[in-house]
Amino acid sequence: MNEALGLVDTVMVFWSANSSKSPWVNTEWEAALTRRLRDDSVRVIPVVLDDTPLPPLLEPIMWVSMVDGDVDRAARELVGVDSQAELVKTMQRTVEESGLEYRYFHGFGVIVGCPRCGAPSSKLEGWSAVDHVRDDMYAGVRCTECGWDEGGEV
Repeated sequence: MNEALGLVDTVMVFWSANSSKSPWVNTEWEAALTRRLRDDSVRVIPVVLDDTPLPPLLEPIMWVSMVDGDVDRAARELVGVDSQAELVKTMQRTVEESGLEYRYFHGFGVIVGCPRCGAPSSKLEGWSAVDHVRDDMYAGVRCTECGWDEGGEV
């Protein structure tokens, strides 16, 4: 945990009745806040999931409410944009600047790599199959490194 907290530049603290009782969650946000106060090298963002009050040390920090379940609004607040269109443009710029190779596979969608082994998209291949009994066509993506595959009816 210490190593991971030392590598990140943003820590999101998902705050709820359950997380407020977790010693690990409390240890993690306290460590992140200590680092922020020490050298300002990390951004701490509380994400409020229910009506459980934030700890006094987190109250003055900019936080995002997810109490209403509006993920789109919360994402816009986190990124600092006002509209869904601005969020989409910001996300597209982020993808382009990441240097990641991403591909589209019919039956699955866009993917940057294997979710199981982390192989890049160049190691993924599309597949398709026909169920002649049901007269359905299926398609998806398969990893040539670890064998993971996923897809669906098209």
